[in-house]
Amino acid sequence: MRRFYCPGIDRTTKFFSLDREQSDHVRSVLRMRTGDELQVFDGNGFELLCAIAKIGAKREAVELSVVSEAEPPSRESELDLTLCAAILKSDKFDFVIQKAVELGVCRFQPVVTARCDADARHFSKKAERYQRIIIESSKQCGRAVLMKIEQPVDFSKAFSSDGTSILFYESGGNRFSDISASKKITAFVGPEGGWDSSEIELAGVNNVMIINLGGRILRAETAAIVAAALLQHRFGDLN
Repeated sequence: MRRFYCPGIDRTTKFFSLDREQSDHVRSVLRMRTGDELQVFDGNGFELLCAIAKIGAKREAVELSVVSEAEPPSRESELDLTLCAAILKSDKFDFVIQKAVELGVCRFQPVVTARCDADARHFSKKAERYQRIIIESSKQCGRAVLMKIEQPVDFSKAFSSDGTSILFYESGGNRFSDISASKKITAFVGPEGGWDSSEIELAGVNNVMIINLGGRILRAETAAIVAAALLQHRFGDLN
């Protein structure tokens, strides 16, 4: 079943239209026809089964008729997971954002750290791209709630007093099995150059649990994905 993103759906309407870009995708790429069914979600958990009522000519909006409400293909995890990841250069950050969506991360917080190769300006130039990645990944993986991506903050301002906070570190700390059960977790993953010792000290002062995965050294983008997967496996819905 093809899925499309349409924010602000009127939940009482029987007819509505896709935007131009998605209409062109239906008409020119997928070559769908009048009567074909598809699903539309609003990014806040609401999803509809619809039928194509009118396709029209090029540049015209594709009109849909509502068949019924629909269950999203993938339900949201019970784990409220925030992933605080150091900003990475090139397409590595694209990859981390995409996989965070697939792994059910609720909130993605880009963090500027002492050893970041990229800075907040790098993020702002690609903000629209990151939002598009979130939408496309949600369409593919079946989520009806868009992962929220925040503006970058300095590591010292990223701490939360709500729930359990952990930081993955390659040079010491507690075992993963030492994490207490929680339904709200904030997880910190560092940059390619690793965490600075002052940041580890600051994390400890702010009651962040330092976690070591047995001495295995991972690339920054791999570490972010592994962290989300492990946490979803133990406390979420990957089991």
